[in-house]
Amino acid sequence: MEDVTGLFYQPKHSQPQQGNQIPQLDDWIELEMGNRIVISGVISNHPSYTDGQRIVTSSIQGYKTNTDGSVYALTKRSRYSLGQRLSQYDANKLKAARHAFDKVIVPGKKTIC
Repeated sequence: MEDVTGLFYQPKHSQPQQGNQIPQLDDWIELEMGNRIVISGVISNHPSYTDGQRIVTSSIQGYKTNTDGSVYALTKRSRYSLGQRLSQYDANKLKAARHAFDKVIVPGKKTIC
């Protein structure tokens, strides 16, 4: 999978989709889970999760960009607008991302989103 981290220096705002907001991930980071890539990030505009909750997506299937510069991560069933990427220098947020990831990789447990 291509490294797309260079696209994420500025925060992006989610775009409306059929009257709804597309869920957005901020303070996100790509994580390798076996031979899959997932994203841990702080969610907003998601119907099933509280704004500000850190989640881990299911496997990333690809990325999509719009002409306005918005970037989206695509899973099998979801699309996420990618906002501000997690800084490798923010130790507390990185620790939270790793903790969320560790909760997901418990044997027999599926990803939470």
